[in-house]
Amino acid sequence: MELLVLGPLAVTRAGETAQLAGGLLRRLVAALAANANTVVSVDRLIHIQWGDNPPPNATRNLHNQVWRVRAALDECGPGTATALVTEAPGYLLRVDSAAIDAVRFERALNEAVAERAALPERASARLTEALELWRGRAYAEFADEEFCRYEAMRLEELRLVAIEERFEADIAIGRHARLIGEIEAFAEEHPLRERPRDLLMVALSQSGRQADAVDVYARFRRHLVEQLGLEPSPALRRRHERILHADPEPEPEPVRRRERRPRDPAGNLRHELSELVGRGQDVTHALATLAGARVVTMTGMGGVGKTRLATRVAAAAKADFPDGVWVCELAAVRDGWLVPDVLATTFGVQEPQGLSVTDGLVDFLRSRRALLVVDNCEHVLDAAAHLVDTLARGCPEVTVLATSREPLGVDGERVLPVRPLALPSPELRENVAAVPSVALFVDRARAALPTFTLGEHNVAAVAEICRALDGLPLAIELAATRLRSMSLAEIAGRLERRLDFLHSTMRVRAERHSTLGAVVDWSYDLLAPHERAVFEGLSVLVGSFTMDDATAVAGDDECDVVEVVTDLVHKSMLAADTDSAPARYTMLETLRIYGRERLERTGRLAAVQRRHAAHCVAVAESSVAGLTGPDEAAWADRIGGLFDDLRSVHSWALTEEPATAIRLSAALLRYTSAHGPSEMYSWADRAAAVEDGGTRPDPRLAATLAVAAAGAARRGDLAGAVDLAERGLRAVPDPEDPARRFLLWVLARAASFDGRFTDAANLYATVARLAERAGDIQCVAYVTASGALQHAYHGATSRATLLASRAKKLAMTTRNPTAIAWAHYALGVALQDNDPERALATLEQALTVAQSCGNTYIPGVALSVAGALVTRHNDPRRAARLVAEVIGYWSHESHWAQQWVALRTAISLLTRLGEDEAAATLYGALEASRTAMRPVGAEAELLDAVITAATGRLGAGRFAEAVARGAKLSDDDAVAFARAALDRVDHAAPPGRLRAVSALPEPEPQQRSMPC
Repeated sequence: MELLVLGPLAVTRAGETAQLAGGLLRRLVAALAANANTVVSVDRLIHIQWGDNPPPNATRNLHNQVWRVRAALDECGPGTATALVTEAPGYLLRVDSAAIDAVRFERALNEAVAERAALPERASARLTEALELWRGRAYAEFADEEFCRYEAMRLEELRLVAIEERFEADIAIGRHARLIGEIEAFAEEHPLRERPRDLLMVALSQSGRQADAVDVYARFRRHLVEQLGLEPSPALRRRHERILHADPEPEPEPVRRRERRPRDPAGNLRHELSELVGRGQDVTHALATLAGARVVTMTGMGGVGKTRLATRVAAAAKADFPDGVWVCELAAVRDGWLVPDVLATTFGVQEPQGLSVTDGLVDFLRSRRALLVVDNCEHVLDAAAHLVDTLARGCPEVTVLATSREPLGVDGERVLPVRPLALPSPELRENVAAVPSVALFVDRARAALPTFTLGEHNVAAVAEICRALDGLPLAIELAATRLRSMSLAEIAGRLERRLDFLHSTMRVRAERHSTLGAVVDWSYDLLAPHERAVFEGLSVLVGSFTMDDATAVAGDDECDVVEVVTDLVHKSMLAADTDSAPARYTMLETLRIYGRERLERTGRLAAVQRRHAAHCVAVAESSVAGLTGPDEAAWADRIGGLFDDLRSVHSWALTEEPATAIRLSAALLRYTSAHGPSEMYSWADRAAAVEDGGTRPDPRLAATLAVAAAGAARRGDLAGAVDLAERGLRAVPDPEDPARRFLLWVLARAASFDGRFTDAANLYATVARLAERAGDIQCVAYVTASGALQHAYHGATSRATLLASRAKKLAMTTRNPTAIAWAHYALGVALQDNDPERALATLEQALTVAQSCGNTYIPGVALSVAGALVTRHNDPRRAARLVAEVIGYWSHESHWAQQWVALRTAISLLTRLGEDEAAATLYGALEASRTAMRPVGAEAELLDAVITAATGRLGAGRFAEAVARGAKLSDDDAVAFARAALDRVDHAAPPGRLRAVSALPEPEPQQRSMPC
């Protein structure tokens, strides 16, 4: 496949061109082509396609366009569509760089420039060939669009340079006379470009037309003075003087942007004495950016390593700048008006008579090709920005690489955010030593303590230190030096006081980097008073947050929080993820600690914490209605995004305001049961333990106890669940109080798992009646489906099917995904004996709908029943894969009540596959477990039949030995054993029917899963 952008956009393969009908399809391909081999987010593509007014179903429309583009690519050639790849958070066009005409052109240009001096004929031929790739304006109809304007401009500039390079190569091989007309036309087309005039003067002079060459100079100079008030460059003025005086002495070749001179470059760049660790990709990206931009600014918070990275990039690029790499350090400059003087001193430029210092710098640098590194601009930002802008406009061969905690804001600036170093995962699954933050710690630790080694004995501690320090290079370096006198554990234990604890022992380190606290002081002191207040307020938010969160917690009538948050992002005090909707913001832990310390010193911490708590409670209470309606997914995302803050507020409230902890747990009941991680049940446990509720009815305490009771049932502690639920019922003693429904719901679940299906069905009916009284139709639909399950477990499939269908109708009126998915699930269970194929299809619907809203319970039980169904009907490999997936799912969810059911299914499957010894071992583990729930009713009969069959085939002795081995396994070890055994079966089992258990009549009893 070839991607052609040097003209009208085209995708071809073997001479066939993809037919991209319609402007939106071509626009989509152009956007992906301009970012070839890079993921473009869905949000960005939607903005490109429809601007600020996307249609309501923009995401679906975009997916449809992607499908149509793939179809067009496939018509061009089979398999071509695979180049358009779906990759979070969007799409990318994966193309071999050699198949992109723009890349081939640029490579040819670079190669020709490199060989022009030695092999001008070859360079001329290569450039002619490269220019033939152009079929028109780059990106054609999209060249003026925001999404590819700058890329089109860059390519156009390269095309002009290629033409000029070809002229120069042809002049070098004696073709000057025939070129004069072509160069004249090119110069007229580009009246402000100096190089065509220079080349035209050379061609005319070498053709014996010195007077015409002098006239070219005079006309060009007059045009520059009249239009821009500028003089030609010193290099062109020298060319003019030589022609006037007929100077035969050959002059050095004009400095070209891509030339590399063999001589050592001038400049004041110092050699670094320590290695730059973990920044290889950053250096490569920065060099690529530097090659295509005149002004590049590296931004990031203090201590992130901007100066070191800029110095390394400058060193790598110095061969491209014959007039040197010059570093101008502004950290010590306190007044902006001194910035030009500091730069003039760096270059040794004296202020010329009648000109300002800035004018003198422009005059000095106008003909020089140099890289200027301007370090630490943030505290003199306006002055630095004005100077850089002036130099960039007046000195066409000067490139500026700046470092600052916020962008300069000049025209043409390319901003490169410098992020903290990558961190190891909490599970340490990767090669931890190769993770950049760990690699830096190890390198600096060995410098401080040569005997230090990274191994199994300390890798977890090193990883934890790097994570605690946010991957901030300066903090990691300061922590590593502490190894001379402290252990890793002692260092980790003192990081809560990191701002003063981490300080440098180096005598030559800048004062602003002497301690971690000094680094943050430098940034904080640059904030205006109202920005400091908002920054401090945001420090109580412990997770990522939205603008609404920021306004609620850090809002102040005296300032606009939206503007301040935007400014804090620019100043590298916050990081913004604008690919998400809404945008989310994060603050590094080091900055958060600093902000909280400031709040504490000023006595504002308690008040801000109360605002934080009030906001979290308000969001949680607002979610109750949302989680039971059609917008469940959006509300689940909202609560999930606030999860770290909810945890923090709940913990704070347990000691400061227990009533707030109760209120929060009660508000999160819906989220916890359908979406929440297991730890949220323990929040309710702790809240209920510190608040007795007094003697008056307390619906919030009742709801909190319902959550705690559900958590106990989830752990398999049915007795504890019943005790907590009954305590909750005492908090709302009126039997007709709708607040009782959640507690009765838990008692119904406990009855179901105890095999008392009739009791469970009656309790669910009571819950439905109370829910209907409260107007909670989602709850009515849900528990109606749960009631259907009790009839299915009892063998009354017709009644179960009827109730499940009724539940589905009710659920559809609410349009709530969880209620709809649960109704599908109940119908699937009811159908599993009489119509297993339809049951599997219905369970698949339940799984899909539940996953669409982020429900974490229904997908697991749907998989559980599907696994049991497949176990009973053919395909052993599929059954093994499904049951292993179910076990893994419940392990991740820490849902032991369901895990025991899944493990019993595994015993049944292993026995049917002839893996009797593995089945007996797993049976021994379950029998010996103190927490495993015992099967009842038909499920117990199934297990007895399976074990009887396995005992008969193994013999009593071997069976007893396997059971004894299993009895030594812990609960977690039993899970690992089951997954390994099923994995072995998946690879070894032949296709065909499963072994029948003759002692058990067909059909077998249904799989049961705890109703939620």
